Amino acid sequence: MQLSCLPKCKTRSKMRSIQTTRCGLSLSVHKQFLLLKKAGRLCSKTNWNLHTAKQVFEVVVKEYGDMTTKEALEANVDKEIIDAKPDILLWEPFILNNNGVIEIEDTLQQIDTIIQNIQSALPDVTVMLQPPHPIYNATYYPTQVEELKTFAREKGYTYLDHWKAWPDYKSEELNDVVNENTDLPNERGHQLWADFLIGYFIAK
Repeated sequence: MQLSCLPKCKTRSKMRSIQTTRCGLSLSVHKQFLLLKKAGRLCSKTNWNLHTAKQVFEVVVKEYGDMTTKEALEANVDKEIIDAKPDILLWEPFILNNNGVIEIEDTLQQIDTIIQNIQSALPDVTVMLQPPHPIYNATYYPTQVEELKTFAREKGYTYLDHWKAWPDYKSEELNDVVNENTDLPNERGHQLWADFLIGYFIAK
C-alpha cells in the first residue's frame, strides 16, 4: 500500500501499490519497514507536523516478503536499516509470517533485538510499530496482535492501532475490505488503512 502526497519525496518500493493523494504526508506501508529521512528544513523529533512544516521527508521502503523475524535477524536486516539512517522508523513486524512458525514470545524478543540493535546505532531514531491487517474470524492471530500492542506500550514505542479503523475481525463486513480467498486487503482495504495513517500523521 502506498500513500503519496508530498511531491518532493522520493519513494522506492518493489511492491505493486495503490496510490492515494492527500495533503501533508507520504507513506508506503505493508509488511515492511518504512523509513522517513528528513530533508531540507527540519523540525524537532518530538514536535514535528508534516502538514505545516517547511520540510520534506524522503521515504524509503524496505520490503522482505515472507521473511520471519528469525530470518530477519540472521540476514542482518537491522544493519540495512541502520545504513539507511532514518529519522523515523515505522515497522510492521512479521507477525503474520511468524504465525504458526514462531511462538509469539520469541517473536517479540526478536522484534526487540532488532529494534535495540537499530537504536544502539541510531540513538535519535523514532520507532513506531503497527500491526498487519486483520483477518476474518482468525483464532490465535488477534491475540498475537494484542500482545504486540502490549509489547509496544511496555517498551515505549508508538503503536499505530489501525485495527480500530477496520470492521471487527469477527464480522463478515471485513470481507468487504479483505479478500476472503487470499486474506489480503483489497483496494478498499488499502484505502481504509491509508486514510487511518494519513489522519494520524496529519493530526500530529
